[in-house]
Amino acid sequence: MSSYDCCPNCGHKPHGLTVAYMNIYKCEICKTKFCHECRGSNNGNRYPECGSERKSKIGEAYVK
Repeated sequence: MSSYDCCPNCGHKPHGLTVAYMNIYKCEICKTKFCHECRGSNNGNRYPECGSERKSKIGEAYVK
């Protein structure tokens, strides 16, 4: 599993006040990486561009 500074898609960083990390997912259809904060991702349940709900967790972004 990989470690990220922020979401590779939208650039969102986890907030240190409530969470120490956030999950990074990869769409299994179009192979794009995304997080729960990406616009239209339905809280990380689907990739907004292709609408696929098939995803896998590939890493985490940590508070720096």
